[in-house]
Amino acid sequence: VLSVLATSTPQGRIIVDKVTNPSGATNTFHFVTEGAGYADFDLTDGASPNDQTLVAGTYRIRESAELGWKLTSARCSLNGAASTTYTPNSALALGSNDTINCTFVNTQKATSTDDGRHNGFFKKFLPFGIFKKMFDDDFPIPPGINKRFLNGDFFNNFFHHNDDDDDD
Repeated sequence: VLSVLATSTPQGRIIVDKVTNPSGATNTFHFVTEGAGYADFDLTDGASPNDQTLVAGTYRIRESAELGWKLTSARCSLNGAASTTYTPNSALALGSNDTINCTFVNTQKATSTDDGRHNGFFKKFLPFGIFKKMFDDDFPIPPGINKRFLNGDFFNNFFHHNDDDDDD
């Protein structure tokens, strides 16, 4: 008599959701994963969460940087318990029949280049400061100097920069 014993490998699930602030962003966020059979994936704010069934083991998740966005929160919960802060790419221990739910929240960076340190200074203070006379019609401008040059275009162009590489 030949008998076959069917065995199954214990499995669990890792479910990852993406939330953006402001909500409804259509940007695609790429997630890199580590662990047996855990496939990389992409998510948008409106997409269904990524749900993968995996063998019990240790897994890692990290989100690739998305231009114009900052990861502001990553939280995970095990089997419906209260969520805790998750440090991206740290180990997640998935047991048999476990479900790990993670939510990654990204906030859109400000697009304004006026941070009050550069061109904002000139817009706010030059017209009202000691240089106001330079902009008055009766102020004598030396020959060869364009008044428009002095009246803001120079300052706005010279001190204008994009702060995407800020230290925050």
